[in-house]
Amino acid sequence: MRQHTELKIGLQKFRIAAFGVLLAIPVAVIPAADPPADPIVATNCFVRVYEEADIPALERGAITDVLCEIGDHVSAGGVLAKLDDSEAAIEVSLSELELAIAKQRHAQSLAEEIAAAKILETEQLIEQSQTKRRIAQENANSTVAVEKAIKSRDTAQVELNRAQAARDGFSGSVSDSELDRLKYLRDQSELEIIAAREAQAIAALQIQVEEASVGTASATLKRLQHELRLAQSEHLIQELEIDKLVQQVKLAQIRQQRRMLTAPFSGVLTEQYHRLGEWLEPGEPVFHVMRLDRLLVEGYVDADQIHHSMRGIPAVVTFYESGTSQTVKGTLTYVSPKVDPVNQQVQIQVIVDNTDGRMRPGQSVEITLAPTPTIQN
Repeated sequence: MRQHTELKIGLQKFRIAAFGVLLAIPVAVIPAADPPADPIVATNCFVRVYEEADIPALERGAITDVLCEIGDHVSAGGVLAKLDDSEAAIEVSLSELELAIAKQRHAQSLAEEIAAAKILETEQLIEQSQTKRRIAQENANSTVAVEKAIKSRDTAQVELNRAQAARDGFSGSVSDSELDRLKYLRDQSELEIIAAREAQAIAALQIQVEEASVGTASATLKRLQHELRLAQSEHLIQELEIDKLVQQVKLAQIRQQRRMLTAPFSGVLTEQYHRLGEWLEPGEPVFHVMRLDRLLVEGYVDADQIHHSMRGIPAVVTFYESGTSQTVKGTLTYVSPKVDPVNQQVQIQVIVDNTDGRMRPGQSVEITLAPTPTIQN
C-alpha cells in the first residue's frame, strides 16, 4: 500500500515537471508572408469571364418586343425584351381604381364627425336638464310664495273683521261694497295660497321630469359614444384598407415590370435563346450576358513561392495583340489553400480592368506578381 502511494506521488510530480517544461517552450508564430522579393511568373494562364448570367423569363407569356441583338452592349437595368403585359396592365388599372375609390370614400366619411356632433348636442341637453332640475328643486323647496299668500290672506281677514266690527258698532259706517271688496281680497289671498302650493307640487313633478330627461340623455350619450368609437374604428379600418390597396397597386406594378427582361449588369449580349412571338414559362432563359469590362485571369504557381496572405498585391498580365506584347495591371484576389499533390502548385486568380476591351475570355496570358510591377504601353 505504501509503495503504491509513493508511486502515485512520484507520477504526479513528473506530470507537474513536464507541464512546466511545456510552458517554458516558446510558441512558434507563423509570420505574415511579405510580398515576393523576386517576381513570380505564372505561364499558360487563361482569361475567364468575371461575371455572366442567363436572363430568364420571370412570368409566363409571349415575347412581344425584342429591343437588342447578339453582340450589343447593354447597360445594367436596360430592357432587353418585353412579354405580353395586357392582362398585367389591366390589373394595375383596376388596383389603382380600387385605391382611388377607397380614398374618396375615406375622404367623404362623416360618421365620426356626426357622432361627435351628436355627443356634444346631447351633453348640452343634459346640462340644460340638470339646470332646470336645480331650478325646480329650488322652487319646490321655497316657501316664500306660500308664506306671502298666507300673510296676504291674514291681512285681508283682519281688515275684513275690522270693517265688520265697525259696521256692527256704527250702522252705515262701512258700506256693503267695501265689505264685498274686503271679502274678495281675502278670498283672493286664499286662492294665492292654493296656487303657491300647487306651484310647489308642480316643481316637485318637474324635478322628476328633468331627472328622467337626464337619465334618457345619459343613455343616449353612452350610445353615441359607442357610435363614435365604432366610427373611429371604421376610420382606422379605412386607412388600413387604403394601405393594403397601396401595396396591391405596387404588387400589380411589380408583376407588370416583371414582364420586362432587363440586364442585371452592364455587358455584352452573347446569346438569344428565344425569338419574337415565342411562348415562355417562368425561369426559362432568354438571353445570355457577359460582363467584359472586368476579367478574371487564372493560373498556377509553385506552392512554396506564394501564400494566401499575399492577396491584394499588384500583378501584371501579359498578352499578345496583333503579334505585339501588351500588359495590363491587375490585383491578386485569390490564392487556393489546396496544393495539387502531383505538381505541388496552387491556383491563383487575378482581376484586371478591361474597360478598353483589349482582352477576351479564353485568351492565353501570363501573370507576373511583383511588389511594384511595371506597365508597358
